[in-house]
Amino acid sequence: MTIATVVKVARRLADGPYGYGQDDRWGALADNGELGVAGLSASGDADCGTAVGISWYLGGLIRRNLLKGTWYSGNVAPKAKASGMFYLVKVAGWSLARINATARVGAGLVGPGHVMMHVGGGKWLSFETTEKGTSTGGKAGDQTGREGRIRDLYPRSRGWTYLIQPYTVAELLTQAITAYRAGKDTAAYLERLEQRAPWDGPRWAWFLRTWAKWDRGVTLSFDATKLAVPQSGHAYVVLGATIEKMERRLAVVLPGLVANPTSSVLVTGAKNRDGKTEAAWMRDWLLAHGVDDSHIIVEQASSNTVDNAKNSVPLLLEGNLTSYTLVSDASHLRRAQILFLAARVQLETPKNRKLPIRTAGLLAYDDYSPQPIKTALPVNAASRDLIAGNVLTLLK
Repeated sequence: MTIATVVKVARRLADGPYGYGQDDRWGALADNGELGVAGLSASGDADCGTAVGISWYLGGLIRRNLLKGTWYSGNVAPKAKASGMFYLVKVAGWSLARINATARVGAGLVGPGHVMMHVGGGKWLSFETTEKGTSTGGKAGDQTGREGRIRDLYPRSRGWTYLIQPYTVAELLTQAITAYRAGKDTAAYLERLEQRAPWDGPRWAWFLRTWAKWDRGVTLSFDATKLAVPQSGHAYVVLGATIEKMERRLAVVLPGLVANPTSSVLVTGAKNRDGKTEAAWMRDWLLAHGVDDSHIIVEQASSNTVDNAKNSVPLLLEGNLTSYTLVSDASHLRRAQILFLAARVQLETPKNRKLPIRTAGLLAYDDYSPQPIKTALPVNAASRDLIAGNVLTLLK
């Protein structure tokens, strides 16, 4: 479900046969387990609080159990906040124009005795009174065409107290990363992320779970001739560094380029190395060692690993490459792998589809010697903090 579904349900409540009434205040909600407008009953009533709660629930913003017990204008704000899907903004004394400009679509607005929901464009879902001007005792259904409606924001003598703002996917993702960075359990954060949006929420949750798996250990290869890579659509990605580090990384990847002549090689980095960018320096090294220039892709706009990931993934896709092997020092590769995956998912989520590219392994210069290892050990707190900071920077 999405915010768009929340709005669709709200408009159906306002335009449909549903009236105001506290005698049957949950009557508009069908007991069929469906979400979206299919979860509305054929007829029935709601009041101001239940109309907002039904819209949020059937739109997927909150779980059904949040509606249990009391649910009314007096407690909707703290209950919504407790769900972890909303935050509160105090609006007492604000102008109507400021409230409208600040309210996100799907936001609730609560004041003493009343709550409404923003459907966009300064319009609000509002269930207000029976045909008798009372809270109870009216006929079922909308008798006046105004018992439940979409209306402009209006001033109240008792004022407005809080905006109940829904978190965005980006905000929930930041919360989850921040919790993981601090070593906290992220299960509740991931659940909220998956709940918030039908495609990108679960996709980012998958990214975080994959990141956590890699933090427990990643497999490194030190011999390019023994690392099996796809024979079409593959590229080695060599990350820039000092000349000393670039030379040893290139020496590691060169046998792989010889053994896999269909593979391309993407060299990255914008920092100056002997009057050239890192990428240009590596390109010249590869040419001097017999690599065909048509197999070399140059990315020279990046000054750090975050930018390497953000700039390299689009170049790989533009080249119709479907897999890549990252090449760097062993101590660097886990962080690079996580950032490249984040860059990939960041490109996927606006399109709601997976991109046809994957990692084909990690090729390392063993800077862990004299105790070489085949698997990078679980991260320590300092490394996790560095990686999380890099991911947050990339996502900005």
